[in-house]
Amino acid sequence: MELKSPPPASTASSARAILVVDDDRLVRTALLRSLRRLPDLEVTDFANPLEALEHARDHIFHIALLDLQMPEMDGVTLAQELRSLQPMIQLVFMTANLTSELAVRAKLLSMKPIIGKPWTTADLHAALEIE
Repeated sequence: MELKSPPPASTASSARAILVVDDDRLVRTALLRSLRRLPDLEVTDFANPLEALEHARDHIFHIALLDLQMPEMDGVTLAQELRSLQPMIQLVFMTANLTSELAVRAKLLSMKPIIGKPWTTADLHAALEIE
């Protein structure tokens, strides 16, 4: 199966594709509102990690912003599956419980800081390396 690359620079001006996966609709809405204000980002979101994983089989993402605790699949497992499909994807995790076992496992997969919930715009920008 062939992965679809982001559009060429002539049409997307070096936009970075971001995958957002969080089962909480309010959190996803707030994240999307923050991210869509920023230039050069193409944001795709999913409530269901299994649907996000299926979508990632056909679409390349530069960054995955993942909730750690979701009912269908936890964020660490989703991250491992995404990495198997897209080894260069950058992983950023979010959680309301920074001391959970999942948060400890997440730190082993990503050098990025884990974003706590609630987050600040500065937290989000730092994790995504946006100035």
